[in-house]
Amino acid sequence: MILSIVESKRNKPTLLLDTFRYTQDKILNTTIYCKCENRSCPGCA
Repeated sequence: MILSIVESKRNKPTLLLDTFRYTQDKILNTTIYCKCENRSCPGCA
């Protein structure tokens, strides 16, 4: 498993996990929820 954080085109942090690219969805308390950039992808982190 390869994990890295890079900047998106809009200068927001993007999480790269294996071949999936996740963007920040919401923040609740101290937990950050992310969703896959591909809308048809069921992946979430």
